[in-house]
Amino acid sequence: MAQAPAHLLWTGGWDSTYRLLDLVFVRDHPVRTYYVVDEGRPSHQKEIGATDRISAAVRARTGKEVPKPVIVNLTEIAPDAEVCSAFERLVSHLYLGPQYEWLARFAHQFGPEDGLELCIHRDDRVYPILKSMRSGGPLARDTSVVFGGFRFPLLELTKLDMQDQAVKAGFADILETTWFCHRGGRSPCGTCAPCRYAIAEGMGRRVGWRGRLRNRASLLRRRLPLPRALVTAADRIL
Repeated sequence: MAQAPAHLLWTGGWDSTYRLLDLVFVRDHPVRTYYVVDEGRPSHQKEIGATDRISAAVRARTGKEVPKPVIVNLTEIAPDAEVCSAFERLVSHLYLGPQYEWLARFAHQFGPEDGLELCIHRDDRVYPILKSMRSGGPLARDTSVVFGGFRFPLLELTKLDMQDQAVKAGFADILETTWFCHRGGRSPCGTCAPCRYAIAEGMGRRVGWRGRLRNRASLLRRRLPLPRALVTAADRIL
C-alpha cells in the first residue's frame, strides 16, 4: 500500500530543506511541497531557485524526483476573519511575525486535512507559543486557530542538530546550498531577521564574512550616533 505523502511548506531554506532531505534520504517517504510567493520580499526568486537546485541535486544523487512545489501567490489566499482576529489577539500579548497570519489562512485554504508541515524548530521565537498551545496555556485557543492547520516535525531540533544529522545521513553538502536571507543579493545581507537568527543560532558561517561585518556594523549603529556619510561609505564597501 502506497504511503500518503508528507505535505511540506518548502521555502528553500535550511529547516524545511532538512525536512525534505530527511524524508527522501533517510525515511524514503514521498513528499508534496508548497511555496507561497510574497512578491514584496526580494528573496522569493532566490528561494524558488534554491528549490530547483536542491531538486536537481537529489535527482543526481538518488535518481528520485522531488515534485515541483505547488506555488500559490500571496494575493490568492482568501481572507479569514477568525484567523485574523485570533492573530491580532496573539500579537497584542507577544511578538509574532506577520507571515504566520497569512500562512494560517494558506493552510486552511490549501493544506491537507491532516496538516501542512511547518518547520519551526527549537530555537525559533514561536517555539514557546506552540508549547503553550500544547499545554493549554492562556493563549491556547487563539494559538490553535492560527497554528492548528500545521504539523511541526522539527519542533524539538535546533539548526545544529539538523546539521549533525545531515552529516550522518550524507546530505550535508546539499543542505549547504539552501537560501535564507530575505534580501535577493549575491550573498546573505547579515542584517535581516533570518540572517540575525542564523548568527545567533551558531550558523554564522553561512552568512559569510561580509554578512557578519554588516551585522556587527548594524549593531554598532544602534549604539553609537555615527555620521551618515560614514554609514553610507561602510555600506558601499560591504
